[in-house]
Amino acid sequence: MRKEIAIDQTTTPIFGFQRIVNGYALEAILHGIDAGDQFPPVPIRRRAEDESTYVLDDSVYVKVVHRGAWHKLDGGHHRLVAHNKRGSPIRCSYDECQEPVAGVVIHPKDIKIQRGTGAWQEYKEARRRDNKYRSVFSFHGLYSGF
Repeated sequence: MRKEIAIDQTTTPIFGFQRIVNGYALEAILHGIDAGDQFPPVPIRRRAEDESTYVLDDSVYVKVVHRGAWHKLDGGHHRLVAHNKRGSPIRCSYDECQEPVAGVVIHPKDIKIQRGTGAWQEYKEARRRDNKYRSVFSFHGLYSGF
């Protein structure tokens, strides 16, 4: 059974496995953090190499059908990077019965931020699917949270 915990990444590292995040989606989340929005918890597991640290749990992805194929929609990387940038605690879901996982991990500060036409189209599609998705625009133009 999964339980929810809040983790301060300055004292307890959480690693990811995705090398790139969408810069527009990241800005929308940073805007939401600054506005006090609550985000869904990211799924995590303990790391086998160091059980005092965590990694995002790729077995708990939210999956959707898009254009006739299944896609992993949400593994938590954007929320992980955004909360890391802000130094704010991140809500996590954790199953104490799961075995620790081993593998390649990436620190949130080393995850690259992608911009461009493809990233913009992905952001617009995510915003279309979720009406709670924040705009990356403020009254003064493009919101730059980082």
